Amino acid sequence: MLAVTAPLDLGRPRAGAKVAELNAVIARVAQDQDALLLDLSDLGARNLVMADHVHPTAFGQIAIAERALDVLERDGMRVAVRPSSLVSYEISRWQRLRGDLTYTYRHLKVSLRAAAIVAWFRLSRR
Repeated sequence: MLAVTAPLDLGRPRAGAKVAELNAVIARVAQDQDALLLDLSDLGARNLVMADHVHPTAFGQIAIAERALDVLERDGMRVAVRPSSLVSYEISRWQRLRGDLTYTYRHLKVSLRAAAIVAWFRLSRR
């Protein structure tokens, strides 16, 4: 059995301290059940997580699979094929720039929306 923690920088608006509490529960239950633990608390690079900071990108899914295999391999599982070895891609400078600009736009949009939600919530509690 493999248990998986959540990234600490989860969501927009950020889930905050609740994520660390969740991860502590997951770690405790994993230990109680003799499960292996995959720690994803540091997952969050731009190319691994979408602008909403919740959903992994295709590369993020591969990174998670690689990390899971690392944990399973340390426990004795023989890994025949690494997911990253099945992926082949080329990217031009223009494609990289376009991808960076698209991500920046989406991240800004999500961040501004999250800031508006937080501001509205604070104002409504007064």
